[in-house]
Amino acid sequence: MRTIAILIVAVAMTVCADARGDFPSFPVCVAQGEQGTPAVSGNVVVWTDYRNAVWEVYGKALPAGSEVPIAVGSRNRGDPDISGDTVVWSERVGDHLFIYGQGFSGGSIFPICTNDSYYGWASSPAISGNTVVWTDERNGGAIKRTIYGKDLTTNTEFVVCANNARQENPSISGNVVVWQEYRTNGDTDIGGKNIATGDLLVVCTNNSAQLNPAISGNAVVWEDYRNGESNIDIYGKDLSTGQELLVCTASGIQQHPAISGNIVVWEDHRGPYAAVYGKDLSTGAEFPICTGPGRNHRSPAISGNTVVWVDDRNGYWDIYGATIPEPASLSLLALGFALSLSKGGLAVMRRRRA
Repeated sequence: MRTIAILIVAVAMTVCADARGDFPSFPVCVAQGEQGTPAVSGNVVVWTDYRNAVWEVYGKALPAGSEVPIAVGSRNRGDPDISGDTVVWSERVGDHLFIYGQGFSGGSIFPICTNDSYYGWASSPAISGNTVVWTDERNGGAIKRTIYGKDLTTNTEFVVCANNARQENPSISGNVVVWQEYRTNGDTDIGGKNIATGDLLVVCTNNSAQLNPAISGNAVVWEDYRNGESNIDIYGKDLSTGQELLVCTASGIQQHPAISGNIVVWEDHRGPYAAVYGKDLSTGAEFPICTGPGRNHRSPAISGNTVVWVDDRNGYWDIYGATIPEPASLSLLALGFALSLSKGGLAVMRRRRA
């Protein structure tokens, strides 16, 4: 036992010696111009790209694939998402914003939502399998935003939620869609729906603002303002048990959460620069992913053990990524991080060894 304890302390000290345990990062895209809003599915990353003085959509298969232009040309595109081989995005067409899609490995671009009514404005698409959902203004503009969806297999469009509250920023996993919803009390809550059964879900109605939900399986996470606007935290909920999850309440602001399986990642402002942190919900272990000093790391996305984010280490916004270790290694790394934050952590371990 004495040998094991010494080994744990030694590894923990080594892990935390370099940028407090940051995982080795790698460039996804460092092309000229700016890159932003990455999304990832499996080993494929997509993002918005301004290399040609207009916002386009590019992609890349990791680790060594070539960059693939997905939606390029004179129109501005945004909000890309990917599931499997299907990429979706929003695209400005005249006075409208439409949703389009294309296979990453090839094929023609196809329309998903091209409603050209007076309020034809569709944004923030999210995809899971063959189902796409988005924020839609066709029923009265921004104050009447609702959630629509489409089954790409049958090419059938449907309404997800169109009640009197304003819904936006959907996320989908399987048959469950979640979104932020503006209630009459002025706060934003997290609502949801099982589109297979039609059952509506009440995810969080805490008397404060909740924003930017993300879902994977039965777990939903979001930004939560219950502890104040200068101390935004990450909370969550296990839909199978109804249990609320406290993901991160560190000092400063935590925002833009993403989730895949048991791993949650987010943008963290506990220090002077934006960093990327993560947590394993199955073990409760929190760990730094990219905290490199003197630069910002924002808007992470995750699929499996691949995390990608927007990074300004080169003086402009690029896309970088990292691979999260397997659970056993991750637990040891998290222990090292916890010890580095605990004053006298080494002395405590020594007392335990004695």
